Amino acid sequence: MKNILCIAAFLCLVALFTPRVYKVQAQAPTPPQATHVHSWDSPNSQTLAVLMEAHQLANQSGTRPYWEGQTFKKGEIPPTSEVPDIIAHIIPCENIGRLLHPGTVSKIIDSNGRYSYGLMMIQKATWQGWSQESGITGNPDDANDAISMASWAIEHGQLYQWSCARILGIEKS
Repeated sequence: MKNILCIAAFLCLVALFTPRVYKVQAQAPTPPQATHVHSWDSPNSQTLAVLMEAHQLANQSGTRPYWEGQTFKKGEIPPTSEVPDIIAHIIPCENIGRLLHPGTVSKIIDSNGRYSYGLMMIQKATWQGWSQESGITGNPDDANDAISMASWAIEHGQLYQWSCARILGIEKS
């Protein structure tokens, strides 16, 4: 019995000091409705430009492409011209290295214990609230929809919703 307790204690210590890997729940992609074309198949020009920049940033800096531009205060609205660049910086960080692999991960458990969805890792309640305020409909798993919603949110002082905005130095609290 004493040996079993020693082994259990050893395994607990190994588990405690082993580097953590984020829990990811993979889901098979749901088939799009007949009237909807998934944006991974046909990204619009804004989405394509942001995705290309996000890929370049991820290749250069991994999951932490630190911001070198102006830092914004909580609630401050960045210039519209900088919003696509801000989103491109946030994508690799929010996706924790699973960057832009469509259909592999559609949700993760966030730091608050709730699921976050899609490219920008937006929680359902946040998406629904922003959808009501903005009039933007769609799905956070769709790249076009996610980037459109993120653009609207940032242009309306919601940059603070992404913890990666603080981690990367885009926003200071």
